Amino acid sequence: MMNNQLKEYEDHWVLPLQNRELTRCCVDYGFVLEFWEQESNVTIRIGESFLVKVNQEEHELCAEKQSLLGPALSLLHETVESAIASKRGALILRFSNGNSLLVEASNNYEAWELHGPGGLHVISTPDGNLSIWQAQF
Repeated sequence: MMNNQLKEYEDHWVLPLQNRELTRCCVDYGFVLEFWEQESNVTIRIGESFLVKVNQEEHELCAEKQSLLGPALSLLHETVESAIASKRGALILRFSNGNSLLVEASNNYEAWELHGPGGLHVISTPDGNLSIWQAQF
């Protein structure tokens, strides 16, 4: 079972996704990444445009343009090397094969949010900050 606690540093939080496989991608009005593990599922919902780097090529994407999401879907079944939430509201996922995903904070909307086990919930708020809820042990 994964440790569902965040680790805080001066300018960022480390999200508890290291060594987890991206098991499912979903598209509706946002782009959703799901990391399924027995009793410790994590979901990240992206509501704004985002940048994906695959095979050294960068692609600016958004869920509203479904026909262009191929590069993001190619992250499926990749393993997370690091997951960081900057204290300015950005999300940075780096995968073990060198690919990455970046969501910058939005001025007008919640750019992304994470839901995990034990009540873990992180939201990138419109003012470029993070709202965080996590169980205290």
